[in-house]
Amino acid sequence: MSETVDANVMDVKLIDVLNSFKKWFKVLSKKWWLFVIMGLIGGLIGSWYAGKQKALYESQMTFSLEEGSEGGMGGAFSLAAEFGFNLGSSSGAFSGDNIVSIITSRKMVEQTLLFVDTLNGKPVTIADQYLEIFGFKKGFEKDLRLKNINFPPGLPRDKFTYLQDSLLFLMYHNILKVALIAGKPNKKLNQYEIKMKTTDERFSKIFPEILIKQTITFYTELRSKKSRETLEILEERVASLKGSLNSSIGARAATQDANINPAFSAAQAPLQRKDAEIRVYGSAYGELFKNLELARYSYLKNMPLLQIIDEPKYPLLKTKLGRLKTAVVGSLIMGFLTVVILFIAVPFFQKEKTVISI
Repeated sequence: MSETVDANVMDVKLIDVLNSFKKWFKVLSKKWWLFVIMGLIGGLIGSWYAGKQKALYESQMTFSLEEGSEGGMGGAFSLAAEFGFNLGSSSGAFSGDNIVSIITSRKMVEQTLLFVDTLNGKPVTIADQYLEIFGFKKGFEKDLRLKNINFPPGLPRDKFTYLQDSLLFLMYHNILKVALIAGKPNKKLNQYEIKMKTTDERFSKIFPEILIKQTITFYTELRSKKSRETLEILEERVASLKGSLNSSIGARAATQDANINPAFSAAQAPLQRKDAEIRVYGSAYGELFKNLELARYSYLKNMPLLQIIDEPKYPLLKTKLGRLKTAVVGSLIMGFLTVVILFIAVPFFQKEKTVISI
């Protein structure tokens, strides 16, 4: 019995919903002229908006990254460790996919902004180009603090004012938010991609090119730093030990020449001491030289190879909002807003008429 009652209630609710839809359809059909007017207004607004927007130029750069590896040098590295030398390792926090984080880091983007480019035969930083191209300098003319602000070529970073640092950070934040995208399109391939989209074709092309050069320099130094430091220490020690060995050989020859008569045993003592020095220095020099060669090999192995596959070339991909498409979208938005307004307003007016009739 209760199931029958519930079914009847559901039928009544469904009928009420259908009746409500019928009433709304009648209301909307009577207001067709309003939809036409609002659709035309939305279309005109959309067309006007599309006309005001500038074209966007998109550059794309693809590169591959090959990490350095120890390969079959594990035994050689263990041998070097026995003599107290750390020849470095190719593993670390900045390997593999972390290259994307380095590219989009504040350090790399700001270094790119401070890079000195040549424009119209004059040296100018990318940051000043950015402010000029995208109209920021025109907006700064009304502000006395920002009117004369710039980033002159060759100015050391520690000489920047607080205002310059703040403006540089804002440029970095804006570039990452609306212009620059870096990532790995295919997780299975060891290839990475940088995209840059701005309203200036030249800027969209040169910025990622300079950015990747800055990244290659920084990443190479970072990955090979430990091996390079070890190599420099070993080169100094080998040179020093070779000098000591050569001095000992020369001193022995001079001592032998001074002791012309070898009949006396006392005359042999200085020569024996020099021979002992030569053997010690020679043995140490031989071991250090071996470790020096291992360090050189490690340094070369730890240097990553970042190879550019595709670089941006003119003409860049140009995209612009179409007037017709934007007009259609504007009409649909205005039509939806009209339905919402009617949905809110019609019950209110119906309620007012009911109160008045009473």
